[in-house]
Amino acid sequence: IFKFLINFLKGYQKNMKAFVEPGRAIPVLIVDDDQDDFELIEDSLKICGKDISIQWLSDGELVLDYLFQREPFADSSKYPFPSLLFMDIRIPKVNGIEVLKLIKNDSKLKKLPTIILSTSDLSNDVTTAYENGANLYLKKPRGLLELKYFYKAIDTLGLPIVLFP
Repeated sequence: IFKFLINFLKGYQKNMKAFVEPGRAIPVLIVDDDQDDFELIEDSLKICGKDISIQWLSDGELVLDYLFQREPFADSSKYPFPSLLFMDIRIPKVNGIEVLKLIKNDSKLKKLPTIILSTSDLSNDVTTAYENGANLYLKKPRGLLELKYFYKAIDTLGLPIVLFP
């Protein structure tokens, strides 16, 4: 159903203005163990108009290896340091909150803009994410109306006033 909804929303793309910093694709890392959710985020990012390169990982151990440039992610030309991280809370091996804590307690990683994604709208989950350094908490959409809001939230990242390190 989300693929249908994404195709429906792609109609909005015709009216969007793209802002792309010449010669610089924004490296984005998406961490989610659900391929459909990954594709939803990926499609939303592609629609927003920024020139982006996307890497996808499915668990917390892999994201830590990636961010700390451990094997198999040691080659920074192949696995660039992300300018933006989207991460689900409930990922295997090391959950998103534990990964977030490690990111925000590391001097090199703590400035990485981190957007937490979850199906949960429980105040405890939201509070815990922000208390541990999340820059934004987005609820994964359920239904067409929430998908439109999700798309608009992601599209905001494509505005020329939103800058990435």
